[in-house]
Amino acid sequence: MKKIYLLLLLIIITSLSISAQKQKKTYDYKVFAEKFTKFTRGDFIALMGYDKEMNYISDKTGKSLEELTKQRKKHYQSIKEEVGKTKAKGMLMNYKSAELIVKQEEPIKVANIKILVNSGSQDYTFTLKNCAQTNTTWVLGDGAIAEGEMFEDEELAGETLPQGKFYTASLKFDENLIGKPMRGYYITNDNYKIKAVILNDNPNNLESNDVNLFIYKTAYKEPGYTENQTNFINQISKNELKAFYTGNNLYVKAIDG
Repeated sequence: MKKIYLLLLLIIITSLSISAQKQKKTYDYKVFAEKFTKFTRGDFIALMGYDKEMNYISDKTGKSLEELTKQRKKHYQSIKEEVGKTKAKGMLMNYKSAELIVKQEEPIKVANIKILVNSGSQDYTFTLKNCAQTNTTWVLGDGAIAEGEMFEDEELAGETLPQGKFYTASLKFDENLIGKPMRGYYITNDNYKIKAVILNDNPNNLESNDVNLFIYKTAYKEPGYTENQTNFINQISKNELKAFYTGNNLYVKAIDG
């Protein structure tokens, strides 16, 4: 009888342990991120959350279910359009890793989930913006953005540029990256696009035609990166350039006349 009791106790403890592990798993943003990449091959609307998740968010934030439902439809379309951008370029979305960027903890945890994905020989990031954590899982937020070299050319289209300096076509400044050499490219006046590691100088210097572009060997956080002078290659006059890209920002020279 004693053996049977001990066996039952062991089964109960094991079951509770497995249950706890499964519950914790639902909070794993990496699992959620990988699930999203797989769902994009079909439809990811399930990841926008069902009634259970909407009720939880409503209780925590004070927003009505009607308001959340309207937002859910709008946000779904926004994310769908960004996914469509990757498909239009023939890009796959094979999961590699994910990073959680927490924006708030209360009354509900909200974070950007930055996913590193792969398509053939190319890597790019797909960031899920303002995802919310419920009592059971994560749900998609209000938008997404695909970033990588294959998407950079789109930022040149349709811009009316002021004269007299380089124009910042996109505003994605990260203060932690200012002063760091970053992977990018520059376009010469002869229309040659050259990939390079470019110093992500402060915005005023980058926009000024009088401050040269500094070129390095190894980008920040890449293997072999060093802050000493051995990493520096040369500098290029912006008079020789039409545009350049560094630090997630595209700079285009104003056209005179």
